[in-house]
Amino acid sequence: MTKKNSNIYRITDPLMEPYFIQYDQHCYTVMKKVTAGNTGRVREQLIGYYSQLESCLDSIAEDAIKTQ
Repeated sequence: MTKKNSNIYRITDPLMEPYFIQYDQHCYTVMKKVTAGNTGRVREQLIGYYSQLESCLDSIAEDAIKTQ
């Protein structure tokens, strides 16, 4: 049995904050950094899984508009 390559890469940009994109050989994943109210603890919230980078950017734009 051969072992699959499971490297996960992250795309970050100050202009996209608090969003970032992770990707591996299977898909792109859009994540959002969310700060908890009382504790100030930062967690990562899943926005969605996508097969194309363009779809990731569309989902970031949609979520940003919804949360304003």
